[in-house]
Amino acid sequence: MAAKKAIQGKAVIGKKNKDGTEEQVEETVGKPKLMPEEQICQIGHKLGYTKNLGNYESLRVDVMITMPGFPHEVEEISAFEVEWADGRMSEIMDEIEKDMSE
Repeated sequence: MAAKKAIQGKAVIGKKNKDGTEEQVEETVGKPKLMPEEQICQIGHKLGYTKNLGNYESLRVDVMITMPGFPHEVEEISAFEVEWADGRMSEIMDEIEKDMSE
């Protein structure tokens, strides 16, 4: 019997501020899956956006998500990841726009 391992998706959100400092936050995503270790593949999606702030300054935001799955689940997991990353990027950009307008 194959050894099983509980695995959960991970996301990393990185932001480069206009003052040059960088922030990174790691989150767990989705519910843990109990999977045979030898059959696991990692499926990932990365989304980035650079906003020009003027005066040769810019702000960079990256959202990356990686989740475990079986090879036959790649399409389903990829669709979830794209939707999740797009949603997080929208939330982050809305927050940045709000902060910049204050």
